[in-house]
Amino acid sequence: MINFVFKIINNAFYLGRYKLILLFLLIMLSTAIELLGISLIIPIISIFIEPDYINKFNFFEKISFLENFNSLNFLLILFFFLFLFKYTITIIFEYLTVRLTKDWEISLIIKLIDQYLRRSWIETLKKQDVLMKNIITDVPTFIIQGVTGVLNIFKCILILSGIFLYLVYEKGLVVISFFTILILLFYFFLKFFKNFLFRTSNEYGNFIKNKFDLTNEIKDGLREIKIYNLKEYFLKEFFLNEKKIANIEIIKKFTSIMPKIGIELVCIIIFLFFIFLNSENPQTIIPFLGLLTFIAYRSQPLLASLTSLAAALQVHYFQINEGIKIIETTKIEEKKIKEKLNESTINFGKNSLVEIKNINFSYDDGDKSKKIFSELNLKLKFGKIYGLSGKNGTGKSTFADLLIGLLQPQEGSIQIDGKDIKLFRNNWINSASYLSQNYFLFNDTIKNNITLEQKQRKSFEKDKYEKAILISNLIDELAKFKGRDELEIKNSGRNLSGGQKQRIAIARLIYKDSKIVILDEPTSSLDQISSELMMKMLNEIKKDKLILIISHSQEILNKCDEILTIENYKIES
Repeated sequence: MINFVFKIINNAFYLGRYKLILLFLLIMLSTAIELLGISLIIPIISIFIEPDYINKFNFFEKISFLENFNSLNFLLILFFFLFLFKYTITIIFEYLTVRLTKDWEISLIIKLIDQYLRRSWIETLKKQDVLMKNIITDVPTFIIQGVTGVLNIFKCILILSGIFLYLVYEKGLVVISFFTILILLFYFFLKFFKNFLFRTSNEYGNFIKNKFDLTNEIKDGLREIKIYNLKEYFLKEFFLNEKKIANIEIIKKFTSIMPKIGIELVCIIIFLFFIFLNSENPQTIIPFLGLLTFIAYRSQPLLASLTSLAAALQVHYFQINEGIKIIETTKIEEKKIKEKLNESTINFGKNSLVEIKNINFSYDDGDKSKKIFSELNLKLKFGKIYGLSGKNGTGKSTFADLLIGLLQPQEGSIQIDGKDIKLFRNNWINSASYLSQNYFLFNDTIKNNITLEQKQRKSFEKDKYEKAILISNLIDELAKFKGRDELEIKNSGRNLSGGQKQRIAIARLIYKDSKIVILDEPTSSLDQISSELMMKMLNEIKKDKLILIISHSQEILNKCDEILTIENYKIES
């Protein structure tokens, strides 16, 4: 438990070392002021009962402006202002805690997304669902239950330790016995429930993952769910999973309130027992009872909170640990990013040549039987349109991903004019346009989907835009929309037909004017006229580009300058 707490603190320092230290200092200052205020309780009550008690304090005689001032009133005013100052610091602390922890959460999520987008294509695809879970569950839990929880644990322990030392100074053995009982109760509570809370944490993580998986299945499989009448199955699965999550939420609530109830009961018993022991001489214990009452009022919620916070760390152990792993991975990735900042520039020419040398590729490094390409060698010249054909599953889309740098081969290299594309991998990817079979559109206007000007922070180029919508045969389609190119696309284009989405995607490709252009089944949603116009467009722009068309249509392949065929893990022209 202690090691886990220090692990949280160590990783929290990565998010903001000096800001975290500031929060710890504010806690210490607030505690010191509170203890000073508590130390005034016995003198205030004693002077109220017996005014001559003031004579025990020599410092009043040494301060000239207090000579004509009522000592009790002075102590009351001092007590009030000490706690007013303490509450002011508490407000500042709470504000800074919320502000800073939220900033840390945002910063960590941004780094997580950046890290995700920098990974290899295979890793990116594998981590899609994990990313959503990290963003929605793991990072917030690490910040709220982990970092904020540890700060509050430190605050509780510091205040309780100060109260304990002061009470030991006042009453000695009685107080030591009292706190020993509370510490033992705290220890046995955590010890008894430790394995149960860890198991609950693990189950909670699994149920949350199931919730994401079911939600994605329902969202992506609406057609199949309706056609195959799977509604009742998914409703039942979702209901059962939500019930399991609800049961764990009940357990979490139970672990937060039980310490409070237990500690309140122990405090009442000890308080009554102390009064019973001193019942024969009540006047002498009234000041201390006043102090004890105030301390019980103040420390009882602290003790309950301390136990609940410690239990929360165990309940959310796996989610917090995922947050720690994210930070540790981010540290490693940041070092790699610094090493990759200085990429070489690419110089494309009309006669540039792409050479694919001895490429071996498999999606499973350890299983050679799942290889896609073996000893692949190929030369592709700029200024030509290549058609790529092959049976389903032979690796046509995989070759396209290798060519533009999304995938890296296990062996071999891809070179442009004799230079390995690894030297400028990001620049190489940014030099490509890819029209996939699934035309992804952003939730934005048609115009912004084509130009991406707002997302890329680039200026709008009117001539290029008009050329793009003209060549993509999009002008007639825009005339059908009330807002023309300002029409808002929603739900990734569900308010558009397949042909309309494809034309927008083609217009985006033309507007970008990339040097490497890949089209995967580009005519699947186009009519005959639009297909011919698209091929005419490609022939017009090919002079300084490398264009690859993946297609099963022999008609389209015959219009290419050269046809490539995938067979037996190789590509033949």
